[in-house]
Amino acid sequence: MTAEPRVAVVVRTKDRPKFLDRALRNITSQTLREWECIE
Repeated sequence: MTAEPRVAVVVRTKDRPKFLDRALRNITSQTLREWECIE
């Protein structure tokens, strides 16, 4: 059974591919595992 995400991370990415890469690396390095990312 998968837990519902406790946190939603909204990433604004229009025309900023370098920012998206850095943001996703930072998000995935967090210790909290119950999250979802919305681009």
